[in-house]
Amino acid sequence: MARLFNPELMQTKGRDNKPVHLGPADTDRNEPAKLEVADKDLVRSRSQEPGIDELLGHDVMAADSNERGWGNPWRDKPITVGWVVLAVLMLGGALVWSLSRVKQADKTVAGFRTDAETAVARNQADEIEAERIVENAESALRAFFKAGSVEEIAPWIRHAERVMPLARAHEGGRWPTPVPVRDIRQLVPLTIGIRTEFWAASVELVDGSIRNLYLEVMPDGQVLIDWETLVCHQPMAWDTFVTQGPAGVSLDFRVFIEADTFHAHEFGSSDKWSCFRLTANGSDEPMFGYVMKGTMTELLVLDLLAGSASGRASAILRLRIPDQLTARRSAVIEAVINDRWIHLDPP
Repeated sequence: MARLFNPELMQTKGRDNKPVHLGPADTDRNEPAKLEVADKDLVRSRSQEPGIDELLGHDVMAADSNERGWGNPWRDKPITVGWVVLAVLMLGGALVWSLSRVKQADKTVAGFRTDAETAVARNQADEIEAERIVENAESALRAFFKAGSVEEIAPWIRHAERVMPLARAHEGGRWPTPVPVRDIRQLVPLTIGIRTEFWAASVELVDGSIRNLYLEVMPDGQVLIDWETLVCHQPMAWDTFVTQGPAGVSLDFRVFIEADTFHAHEFGSSDKWSCFRLTANGSDEPMFGYVMKGTMTELLVLDLLAGSASGRASAILRLRIPDQLTARRSAVIEAVINDRWIHLDPP
């Protein structure tokens, strides 16, 4: 065995840091003797021993006195009357609020029920009204195409006071041979601008031809037919107006409008005039209409074209061929009478 270096021994004079080798235990040495301990009754373990009178003089401590701070801090604390009153008031307020919400919910449900019943009743009334309009429309269409003279169509013509003279003069006063309706292929409501009293109809006649019409439903439920758009009425034959005149007369034509750049003769200045190509339904004869730039009429025509995805618009234009005009197939656009072919109101 060897006892190793101990730093504390270095402080002892004459010691070095060399390990000290220990030899075998000396068996001849005497066993160490026990220390003699004095009798415990003769030894005082405290400098001051409390007397029995001091021990009995203190009050007895409750077993849980040191545990009061361990758990719920409200434990063993008295509840004041204020807290009880506050709790009662809160419970009462919650009960009153719940009852008011229940009453409000009942009123809301009742309101929803009333609105639903009103909507259902309105829908039923609308359906009844639509059925009545359809019946009147079918009756008017069948009577119109079955008429044998212009006078027989008078009860179903829009703006009859203005239109009937036009109908009497149409085609030289010759009324076409009646062609009865075979089938009404389409009959749908039509909104024009903010007007909702118009319908669109498409009928198939017994000869196989298809005719498209505008209908107007009057406040009393009567259905009237727009005769002008049905025949695409013109003040004179379009082909005649394009090729022959007359000059110096203003006439309102239902035409298709497209932008163009043809400038010739009196309308040769593109800085002064805007040019538009005009055509009519059922004709291949084009005409060039000119309008002075910067005028309200030009703005209206340009607005019509801007609202058309195809770059082609339909309108009723007032046209005039100036006297002594050398440019052929040309006319001045004096005004935009209507931005569609149907007159919503009598012009």
